Amino acid sequence: MRIGKYKPSQIRKAAVAGVGVVGTLATSAVDVFTTWIPAGWAGPIASGIAFVAAIGVFLTKNAPLIDAVDEL
Repeated sequence: MRIGKYKPSQIRKAAVAGVGVVGTLATSAVDVFTTWIPAGWAGPIASGIAFVAAIGVFLTKNAPLIDAVDEL
């Protein structure tokens, strides 16, 4: 099975890499911009970073299932 010209396993790997980049950049940005970020935003920003990490874990944990779709 292909989605466009890519297999689901390739899309999953790219998504995990992208999620890792977003999580890392978000964490770095919070550290750099702490003086400009309102105090009330800390919780939602941390929740967003945690959500991004959860997506990465989901995609990694379900890798065998997603990769099996390549054979359909």
